[in-house]
Amino acid sequence: AEREHALAQEVDHAAGQPISAETQARVLAAAAELGYTPHAAARQLRTGVSDLILMALPAWPFSLSLSLAVSTVTHRLGELGYTALVDPAAERVADLETTLSRLQPIALTASSELLSEALVARLRSAGTRAVIGFGDRPLGFAPAVVVDHAALTRVAMGHLAGRGHRRVLGLMPSDPQYQWFRVGRQAAAEEAAVALGVDLTVMESSLDPDAVAAVVGAALAGASPPEAILAYNDDYALLALRALLDAGVGVPDDIAVIGADDLPVAELFTPRLTT
Repeated sequence: AEREHALAQEVDHAAGQPISAETQARVLAAAAELGYTPHAAARQLRTGVSDLILMALPAWPFSLSLSLAVSTVTHRLGELGYTALVDPAAERVADLETTLSRLQPIALTASSELLSEALVARLRSAGTRAVIGFGDRPLGFAPAVVVDHAALTRVAMGHLAGRGHRRVLGLMPSDPQYQWFRVGRQAAAEEAAVALGVDLTVMESSLDPDAVAAVVGAALAGASPPEAILAYNDDYALLALRALLDAGVGVPDDIAVIGADDLPVAELFTPRLTT
């Protein structure tokens, strides 16, 4: 059905040309029989517009939450007739501009840190129809998907404090690739701890089951073991939950655990993860 729709669009481009309906029908039938699919590059040369949407991502670890987001977006764009190209290491403005000059996408989504009013204006004048940023702040010159890391961390800390927990372990990532998000979340956790009268101890770990288990074990063996764990995200929270259960610690009766990002797997774990 998708191929037939694409073929019909190809014929529609011939509107105004001396091609009869009968000839159009024969061409469509022959193309369908031969399995013809319109050539994207050739179409771009003819129309001057591509169907390519560039998703420029910083060099983040491809966590489950990011993987779900990218797969959902690319699938939906495919349903709408667009081709999504993921650039997983868009770190510098110069690199992004080089990629854009080569591909000339019809739309771009990129880290707000890489976008400027001048760049967006140049893209629009060159034929890019939509530019969407993503980050922790809105943009005045383009739409942006905003994730307020400080706000979500304050909510998590408030939830733990509201349950009476006063000693909290902040489980943060050690991998430099996570720093893009970690800085905002950790700073907000520390500020909220002061405001709420919570004793927050921050410890780092790689996203490895044994590494997380070692950090959790060290915290439990300390002079003032935590009453709750504030995990950087659900990946870390689930590993912490596993480490606690393996150690025979009751969750949430002995130690509470809260994550972030609302991964679907949080519903499937026992006990269910607060996120």
